[in-house]
Amino acid sequence: MAFFSTEYNGPPCKGYWTEFFNRDTPSDDFDLETLFKIRKEYGRRVCREPIGIDARLLNGKDYSTSGEVVVIGPRYGFSCKNENQLDGKCEDYKVRFCCR
Repeated sequence: MAFFSTEYNGPPCKGYWTEFFNRDTPSDDFDLETLFKIRKEYGRRVCREPIGIDARLLNGKDYSTSGEVVVIGPRYGFSCKNENQLDGKCEDYKVRFCCR
């Protein structure tokens, strides 16, 4: 089961995609691929106001195939909390953003 924010604008992108970012691993309590943290770490490699987001498992499959409970949105990014998963652990995810 996945949670979608009302801002979700998955592919196709009416602009351009950034590279994929994978700055966190689920080894802590969560996998946090938030826009704030990515922008802090990678700076201008992410546009100021993304209009879409694409989240994937490291194997390239869409995040929705994992069946995990997540929060996703272009202005937020992506997060998965271990405690919200049936098996107690999130998969490792990567994200990219759609920019104008």
